[in-house]
Amino acid sequence: MPLNRKLKTTFGKVSGLYHSARIGYASKLFSDIVKISNIKKNSVILDVGSGTGKSAEFFAKHGYNLIGLDIGKELVSIAKAELQNYPNLSFKIGSFEKTKFKPNTFDLIISGQAFHWLDPYVACKNSAKFLKKGGFLAIFSKFQKKDLKFSPKIWELFIRHCPDYPADKLNYLSYAINISEKINKSNLFFKPIIKKYNSKFKYSKKQYRDLIMSFSWTSSLNKGRKELFLKELGKMLNSRKWPYYVTYDNVLIIAKVKK
Repeated sequence: MPLNRKLKTTFGKVSGLYHSARIGYASKLFSDIVKISNIKKNSVILDVGSGTGKSAEFFAKHGYNLIGLDIGKELVSIAKAELQNYPNLSFKIGSFEKTKFKPNTFDLIISGQAFHWLDPYVACKNSAKFLKKGGFLAIFSKFQKKDLKFSPKIWELFIRHCPDYPADKLNYLSYAINISEKINKSNLFFKPIIKKYNSKFKYSKKQYRDLIMSFSWTSSLNKGRKELFLKELGKMLNSRKWPYYVTYDNVLIIAKVKK
């Protein structure tokens, strides 16, 4: 099933849940972005779909100048509060397709688990326009690896109850190939570099439930569907021992602009 891009507005409705339930990315991923893009301390970074600032925090701690852009005012509000002690950060509310920046403004544009919500043609065109000569576009995401005992039951629950569940999209390799093809098709960037990383996180039962309910395809359910989903989910979660250790495939697609 194709991704329903209209669901990108759902995260603002569960902003607190989104912030507490979503974990960050493998630290090596960010280190490789810095290394490959060769950004300097005075470089300017744009974070497209910055959410509550999970990715921005790494760059803030390392002294880089970053502007976060997100359509969710609730998400931006959390990011501003969480990262208020970093004067090198600022945040704007708006869509990447419509927000105006001067050409040749940024040394690096990053987008964590957000680029797939954008019109790929417009997103690539705007990225190339706003990047300086020698600038880079870095897109990254992460995907839970299925274990043989528990995760398939969760995916089956999604398929059974969530009409917008993009079952054919949740794989790091297909995601990387899909994004790379869109970048190549734009002819605005050199051939992307693809890198993969592993990370692991320990979830309590509540944390894992919150994670599931922060997804767009669950948070967008109507009241009746959501109640039924939660009832079945509760039984499923109660049937196993906790904590639950989840392994993630992190993927980075990074490309240099042709200028």
